[in-house]
Amino acid sequence: QMSEKQILETIEDYAHTASIAKKAGYDGVEIMGSEGYLINEFIAARTNHRDDEWGGSYENRSRLLREVLTAVRERVGADFPIWVRIDAEEMHTPGGITMDEALKTAKLCEELGMDAINVSAYARLPTGSAFTDAPIPQKQNAYREFATGIKKAVGIPIISAGRWELDAAAAAISHGEIDFVAM
Repeated sequence: QMSEKQILETIEDYAHTASIAKKAGYDGVEIMGSEGYLINEFIAARTNHRDDEWGGSYENRSRLLREVLTAVRERVGADFPIWVRIDAEEMHTPGGITMDEALKTAKLCEELGMDAINVSAYARLPTGSAFTDAPIPQKQNAYREFATGIKKAVGIPIISAGRWELDAAAAAISHGEIDFVAM
């Protein structure tokens, strides 16, 4: 487990790195909160076994995300776009993130002033097929329903990953199901 000091240093690292991206001329930054990366490991009950203010309840497990997003926003200012990539579901993963929890995370991102949410999915790899369900789906437009469900719950733009085909992506955008497609 990370110590409190390491967690606070990591939050500062996120903010510092975002400020470097802004100074370097980037148009915005994406905070990776999905697919087994650090923020995801804190949010997911299956990996976060802490018994302090960084673990246990969803409120505590989402604290790292809240602290990172707040620190990044403070560092880069209100006019610099920040979006967050989240998992709508952790497939083949007992105790993994569900859509209900993803909706909480999406609403949290909106409340914290994020400019968009990039919806993805993930799977542990207990079988050979899990990897092709998530994060690299073989099914076309694989996460369309996830992205559409999150779009209905928040008012900020939704980016959707998941092996989109061009015609389906154009239709989903024109029907207001999503706002952007990640390719």
